Amino acid sequence: GKRHGTSSAWETFLQAYTGDPIKVSRIGRDGGSVLNPHLVINTSIQSKVWREIQSDENAAGRGAVGRFVVFNARSDVGYRDVTAAQNHPIDPDLISDYEKRILQILNIKEPRKLSLTPEQLEIFTDWRRDHELTLRDPDNRLDGFGTRLPGMTIRNAMIFTIFENPDAHELDTSCLQAALDLSPYLIEQHKQ
Repeated sequence: GKRHGTSSAWETFLQAYTGDPIKVSRIGRDGGSVLNPHLVINTSIQSKVWREIQSDENAAGRGAVGRFVVFNARSDVGYRDVTAAQNHPIDPDLISDYEKRILQILNIKEPRKLSLTPEQLEIFTDWRRDHELTLRDPDNRLDGFGTRLPGMTIRNAMIFTIFENPDAHELDTSCLQAALDLSPYLIEQHKQ
């Protein structure tokens, strides 16, 4: 969509992020729709490509840029330990536990909502109140990332909770706190 000037790629991305139905109309053939879409993108791109996306007025103006969680890793090229895998192997039990947990998560069949307890809602509201004050500085808005951070933080708390306990039906308080503690780091990464 971006390359052809139609913006359709951003439209699909934005609708899938919020869970809005995606409707497709085609001339001369039936269209279609996707109900309850859910989109997760995990990618590694060069800094130059990310700057190009950020400079796309449609992506920034529509809020697409603000919906990405960005991590800027320091390059270890020239400093890598080529024997690290042999000298520091990952514990096979840890790999096995990780694989089992991922399979448990992938096999969740029933839709569910993870609710906040009243105490968790109070913790989150207090954090949001403080975070909202930081958004008075336009530099902290970060093309929409700053304003979307509370929603991302709750999503992170949910992900942490589900990974900790795939059978969970409410957020885990320690997972909520971990997500809140991660938020300043995410802001700094986005600024970089």
